[in-house]
Amino acid sequence: SPYLLHHDPRWFHDPLRFDPDRWLPENAARIPRGAFIPFAAGAYQCVGKLFATTELTMIAAVLCARWRMRPVPGVPVREIATALVRPDRLPMTVHRR
Repeated sequence: SPYLLHHDPRWFHDPLRFDPDRWLPENAARIPRGAFIPFAAGAYQCVGKLFATTELTMIAAVLCARWRMRPVPGVPVREIATALVRPDRLPMTVHRR
């Protein structure tokens, strides 16, 4: 299960906390290959993996170059598990850089 794998404390410190810094080079080096499979793995991985990765990188680069986004303080975010795990909502405040 990707959900269980991505929340395994052997690979991720404080796995239930949203922590984008876990992907900084000095932190990501400690995560073994195969511990994070957002598009599945092997013969059953998503056919749109390359497109999605490229699209997300471009969108993030354009948005982050112009805007600073911060989560709204005090608003709880709950996980919704369907075929994928996603937040129920993620309200943000947006500020021009």
